[in-house]
Amino acid sequence: MKVTIIAMRHGAAQSSQYNLKDFDRALTDIGKKEVTAVAQQLQALNINPTITFVSASKRTRETATIVANLLNTKISDSIYLDKLYLCPPEIIEEIIATYNNTATDITILIIGHNPGLSTFVSEKLTNSNFFFGLNTSHAAILKLEVDQLASIYSAQATLHKIIKPV
Repeated sequence: MKVTIIAMRHGAAQSSQYNLKDFDRALTDIGKKEVTAVAQQLQALNINPTITFVSASKRTRETATIVANLLNTKISDSIYLDKLYLCPPEIIEEIIATYNNTATDITILIIGHNPGLSTFVSEKLTNSNFFFGLNTSHAAILKLEVDQLASIYSAQATLHKIIKPV
């Protein structure tokens, strides 16, 4: 099975100085513009997610809405997970491994947070002697082949592309 994983970090969010819980911080205007720029690049690459997993925080939900609108996917098909909020990479692997899909070619979009998202990307890369850091609004496109998604734990990927706001 050919698997494309797009690991995307949420856009820039409001400062914590507004007495908001971190979970409740919204995207700033700059964050919205940067997410839009990255989503437009994903659109130009004809990215069509089979499934989108989104942290349940406000800023990741807002990021997912912008991306879904530009990729012409239904935001209602996204799966919002509390456990993706500030999670370690093992949780991301678990989410992918338990996704029940037997298609031969799937694209999984994950919208989340650092450090777990960047660590997940770093650990999946075939040449992982370095820490790969995703800045806000950045996306990493990983490609890998597995017999089944449950094999994600030991699978190694190649980095296809890094997408940054322009």
